[in-house]
Amino acid sequence: MLEVNIWFSTPYRFGKRIKHGVFGPFFASEEKGENVGHANFVLSVDERSKIYERLAANPCGLQVTHSLEIIPEIRDGETRRYYAPKTVKSLQIDHSFWPVSVPPNSSILKDILHLMHLGKGSKGVAPVLGTHAFDMQREDRGTKTSKIERRDSQYAIDKAALVKEQQENIALAFEISNLRTQLDNKLAWEGTLKEVIVKKSALKTEQEKLFKTYPLDVAELKKQITQTSNKLNENKKKIGFLDKKLSYSTSLSTPDSETIKESSSGKEQLLNLEKEQQQLKLLLNELKKKLVQVQREYADKKNAVQKELNHVHDTITCLQKWIQGSVEKVKNRDEQTLKLLEEHYQQQEEMTKRKETVFNRTYETIGLHPDHSINLPTSESGLNFYINEEAVTAAMQKETGRNYSLVRNNCVSSAKRCLLAGIEHLKDDLQENGVPESFFKMKAVETCKGFRTWVKQLEKELIKLNSSVEISHCPPQPMV
Repeated sequence: MLEVNIWFSTPYRFGKRIKHGVFGPFFASEEKGENVGHANFVLSVDERSKIYERLAANPCGLQVTHSLEIIPEIRDGETRRYYAPKTVKSLQIDHSFWPVSVPPNSSILKDILHLMHLGKGSKGVAPVLGTHAFDMQREDRGTKTSKIERRDSQYAIDKAALVKEQQENIALAFEISNLRTQLDNKLAWEGTLKEVIVKKSALKTEQEKLFKTYPLDVAELKKQITQTSNKLNENKKKIGFLDKKLSYSTSLSTPDSETIKESSSGKEQLLNLEKEQQQLKLLLNELKKKLVQVQREYADKKNAVQKELNHVHDTITCLQKWIQGSVEKVKNRDEQTLKLLEEHYQQQEEMTKRKETVFNRTYETIGLHPDHSINLPTSESGLNFYINEEAVTAAMQKETGRNYSLVRNNCVSSAKRCLLAGIEHLKDDLQENGVPESFFKMKAVETCKGFRTWVKQLEKELIKLNSSVEISHCPPQPMV
């Protein structure tokens, strides 16, 4: 269904409202809270429409509200077929053409002069698309916004059901969040556990290597220390022997040449041995220091590895405990279960929001109702002649690229262009039924009053076309 809504201008002069298409807007005073008039339309499509899935997934810049509709559905009874109400998903697509800012008087004057062929028209103002709910409040320019609230016994029942459903959605969202956290934690902990187990194995290998190499290193150092000490003792004895020998040689008053030669050789040997002793003492000292260092490093490494092993053991125990806790909380649920829960939540949340839209629309109205609301059939009506909603939405998307002009391209112009696109496929049928060519043309200045007349005629012509089809398909009356 396509609902066209029209508000006439609201200025009053001499206690009478001026609804004239031109003079009404002309005399409207913003300071007094008076409006120039407005027109919009609301296109409703449900799951049966070809464009439903596309617009539900991507609104394409249109003002789309998700809601629910109740449609009649044929069902088979025990003895006969009957109609039963069926709730289906629907979209409410609002088209309300507004300027992003109030057009300056200079641009209005330019457009008027352009109509009189006295100049070039203005560029207009960038447009913005509004909603029907916004229009009702915007057109209600009194001191206090009109608000109608319906509070009957059914309201309390519907309110309680809606609140219950919202709370169930919150609980489901909380459950999904917890499950996601537990699954993510479990996965992360299992990954960390694998890394820690690998680290434990590496530490064990390092510890075993330490236990294996340390005794060999210590034994080798001790062996070198023993050998060096033995060499020092051996050299010490040689030095003592040479000292005695040299002392004896020097005590001789007239040593022979052989004795002198031996004495000279002994001194040289003694000097070499003393140098070697100094080097051996230094080496022995270094070996002892190295032994102490190796023992200290071994103790430090041994303690560090053992400390790290203890930490790794505690970490493994802790991770295993956490993983076990997650397993108990997850309760055999996995990523596939989570995916199904998330899909279910999205469906439930979407349905709840649709119900909330219907609830608010049913029990509360804010703002000024249109002076006229005219319903036109779309493909979902089942009639042979209807407004093509696919062509209408395509035209609606194009309107976002047109600048707003109060005179040459206003809200009425925009709405009428969209409706003309929606009846393009009916042009031949309408003309055959007597509708003139001018009906399919845009006027230089479109007004709310003229638009009301045009839409009412369109409504009438569609009724005539559909009625003629029904009459032609009626069976012949039996002869009396």
